[in-house]
Amino acid sequence: MTESENKATLEDLLSGFSAADVGLLMPFLEAKDVAGGTVVITHGGKDADVYFLLGGSFSVLEKVNINGSTVILNTASFSGPSILGEVNMLNQTERTATVVCRQSCSCCMLSHDQFERIVDARPKLAIKLLKLFGSMVSSRQIAFQHSVRANILKDSRSVEAAVYKLGRYTGKVYKADADLTQRLFSADLEGTNYNSFG
Repeated sequence: MTESENKATLEDLLSGFSAADVGLLMPFLEAKDVAGGTVVITHGGKDADVYFLLGGSFSVLEKVNINGSTVILNTASFSGPSILGEVNMLNQTERTATVVCRQSCSCCMLSHDQFERIVDARPKLAIKLLKLFGSMVSSRQIAFQHSVRANILKDSRSVEAAVYKLGRYTGKVYKADADLTQRLFSADLEGTNYNSFG
């Protein structure tokens, strides 16, 4: 991809960023081509680089042990354009999964050192990036939570059975009466709807 194509894709990818914001960000990014089969991020790695993936497709893999046996979980698959690695930019801990490029793509990498330069040179841009990364983490966590609940509740034949089943996996759950519901939540809040009756 050309630099102008990269910039146009980044403008679409970076929600809340103006074309001027993306223009300010571009000099801090390193353009890369990623071949299919490349390990982009390694589970347990300590780097904090963020990848703005401009295309391609990717698999997220996690190594776990079940009863002493090593198991590799393919926890997700996704396509670009997307952002990868934002969690470590925020908390600088070990990477929690390995990500493998399945279909070649171009990307723009923001290294942790370059992010520190943005903090010094363009603090408002750094704040926008951190807000974006935090929003992404929150959105993924909420989507995961809903997915887990939906899977737990699947095929429950009654509300009572669903409440019991959910409580086994997530902790105390109970069906609230109308008075308690009214005291705890605003009248216009509908809540997430889980339909477990098939």
